[in-house]
Amino acid sequence: MKQCRRLNSLHLASQNGHAEVVKILLANGADVKAASAKKFTALHLASQNGHAEVVIILLKSGADINVKDDKKVRSLFEHSVLYYKERTPLHNASANGALNVVKILVLNAAETNAKDAEQVKQSYRNHQI
Repeated sequence: MKQCRRLNSLHLASQNGHAEVVKILLANGADVKAASAKKFTALHLASQNGHAEVVIILLKSGADINVKDDKKVRSLFEHSVLYYKERTPLHNASANGALNVVKILVLNAAETNAKDAEQVKQSYRNHQI
C-alpha cells in the first residue's frame, strides 16, 4: 500500500514507532530495504524519530545500516528546515539527539566517520554525542 510521499506501510509504522505493526508487516513480506521517492528507508525514519525498538527490529531483519538517503532530511530540533543529502540513519539519529538509537547503530557497526554531501560528520551535528 503506497501512501503520500511514496511512503509504504512499513515506512509509516517505523516513522511512528509502532514496533508490533513493524513486526507484522515484516513477517508478511514487507521489504525492509524499500525506499521512498527520496530514498528514505524504514531505518532512516525510525532513526530520525528516535524509535530504538523499531531500529533493532529493522536491523535484525536485514536493514542496511549505512544506506544513504537522496535529500531533504529534516531535523526535528532545528530552528529552521535544513536540507541535507546522502544522510545515513546515524546522521539522522545524531542530528535529533536520539542517544539510544545512536548507541544501537554504533554497536551494530554503523560507519561513524561517514559524511553527508555537506561533508559534515554526524558527531558534529549534535554536541551531546
